[in-house]
Amino acid sequence: MNAYTTRGARAVRAAVRQSLERQGFDVSNYPRVSCDSCAALVINGVPAHERSCPNAMARVRGLQCTRPYPNQILWRLSIMQITEREKILALLSAHIEQRPGLEFANYGNVASYRAEQRAIGQDLAHARILLSAVRWRESIDATQLREAFSSSFSGRLSITDGPQPGQLRLDYCTGQYFPTEYRRAACAVLASALWAYTRGCAMPDDAALARIKQTPGDWLREHFRREFGRTIAKRWFQ
Repeated sequence: MNAYTTRGARAVRAAVRQSLERQGFDVSNYPRVSCDSCAALVINGVPAHERSCPNAMARVRGLQCTRPYPNQILWRLSIMQITEREKILALLSAHIEQRPGLEFANYGNVASYRAEQRAIGQDLAHARILLSAVRWRESIDATQLREAFSSSFSGRLSITDGPQPGQLRLDYCTGQYFPTEYRRAACAVLASALWAYTRGCAMPDDAALARIKQTPGDWLREHFRREFGRTIAKRWFQ
């Protein structure tokens, strides 16, 4: 093997390592590939994250995700330039999709454990629906989202600027039990943003409300009941 061939092989290996790092994999023991947030596997020669891994979300959105300490997610723009609004929504998506981390030893029997799992799964379904509703309402900007963070769920789910320019940090302060709370906090923030946006941009004026004999709150609750159904409206828009 001559010097040119050796140099080319090194360049290929370096390019592969950089590509894997951009996809959120740990290549410190390359060629062994791992992930600090999931049990990553190599399937037919292709490295793959678990579906709910935040680094997998980073790969999709061209972002890199790190966890400085538990319950905190830090996103750093690495490949593509996106708006602050999209960064916040990406943070919320990663927060929602992370595993709850239930411990069976905390439950007295299988029935109570499964019941908790079902409730947490319902929180996930509601959070995905509300996040989708916020995402397609492009008029909900980053300022309105930040206001929703500060006014919802006692401010325990917060968005702050990271240590570097362009970084945003999402932090959740646990009240009693993280697995049963963190998705509910996201739902409360998203519902607050939707409520404020609809009240300011879609609600009829006072004269129209007087004609139909409804208060602003009654009109908003009926509006969200028509859009999301009785279960979500009763839980998040009361």
